[in-house]
Amino acid sequence: MVCPFPSGHEAAETATWIATRGSKVMTTLQRHADISSLAARTSFSERSRGMKKYLAAAFDDKDDKDKVEDKGEEEKKGMGCFPASASVYVKGLGPVRIDEIQPGDMLLCGDAGAGALLFSKFLGHLHLEATTSADYVSLEMNGGGTVLAVSEEHLVFAASSPEAPAMPMVARELRAGDWVNRVGCDGGLVRAQISEVSKALEDGIYCPLTEFGTVVVNGTLCSCYADALRTVTRPWLQRVATTHQVSHGALMPLRLACRLGFSGPGENKLQGIHPYCRALLSLPVAAQGVV
Repeated sequence: MVCPFPSGHEAAETATWIATRGSKVMTTLQRHADISSLAARTSFSERSRGMKKYLAAAFDDKDDKDKVEDKGEEEKKGMGCFPASASVYVKGLGPVRIDEIQPGDMLLCGDAGAGALLFSKFLGHLHLEATTSADYVSLEMNGGGTVLAVSEEHLVFAASSPEAPAMPMVARELRAGDWVNRVGCDGGLVRAQISEVSKALEDGIYCPLTEFGTVVVNGTLCSCYADALRTVTRPWLQRVATTHQVSHGALMPLRLACRLGFSGPGENKLQGIHPYCRALLSLPVAAQGVV
């Protein structure tokens, strides 16, 4: 169910394309004083080799069990997910457990800014561990209804008041009294206030990716992404883009690959974090020696 990224000759061509475009980005970033000081420590050829090395890892879909075991706990801290019991709404089917959805299903998602709901194609899971139990933040809303269980790092669209614009917030920072976007009876998004925040141990780890980048889980609008890049994203970038926007842009090559048909017909049951996401999580560290 994980969308595999191309490998072999296709991966080499894609990596070369990204590396070529990346040189323009590096030129701009080097104007920043903090980044320039790092760039002075390495030659251009060394930086190029370093960039290609880490980008190449994005296209390795081999199941390296030793690498997964060594980095499993570290990676879980950087990825956000939902338990197997979580429910999403599939067009034509209604509510479906998150562990039963298939690539190509049209999932209900939403635009927090416009307050509108829409359907977007499910591409696969960015993180999948069917037999693992994990700690989740449990959010209960006023008026009862379904409780949302979400990992601490995952982004949920929320606000401090019903009038304030909903922004992607880390689940662990949500408090009773905050407001989230819920599916309303009129077919749009409405505000609901969080009445209680607690912790829960749940079975399964699932992180669905849609083309639009959001998904409605248990009736609440959530991002498809986690706050994995905040601690390594430069302050100037944090000021111009939210973590959700940065993550959505970073996953563009993966979404494009799925759209072009590189994913299989639901046969891939790869467990753990998607190889492309593993590469992204390690790339900021590598970039210290690249830019």
